[in-house]
Amino acid sequence: MFFLSVAAVDHFVHFLRQVTIPTLFRFVSGSEDKTLKVWHVGTMQCLGTLHGHSWGVRCLSAFTDGRVASGSDDSLIKVWDTKNFKCLQTLGMSSAHYLV
Repeated sequence: MFFLSVAAVDHFVHFLRQVTIPTLFRFVSGSEDKTLKVWHVGTMQCLGTLHGHSWGVRCLSAFTDGRVASGSDDSLIKVWDTKNFKCLQTLGMSSAHYLV
């Protein structure tokens, strides 16, 4: 049986996207609450919360090395390290076209 904290439930009420990182047994969810949460696939335990967007998270893309890119209504793309729970890079509208 799994129990989720109130904060986790609120995150999922506004939950929009999720991606899986199979090499790390993790998945990442993005939400209208402006956060990304990193979860362990087997235990459903929240391993960490990533803060940095000023609007809701609209899209996610995962890399096999544990990085995740997130896009938001704040017109930013952020690249995150889900092992150390840090933002590695922020790309604004002027630099977003370089991501391919």
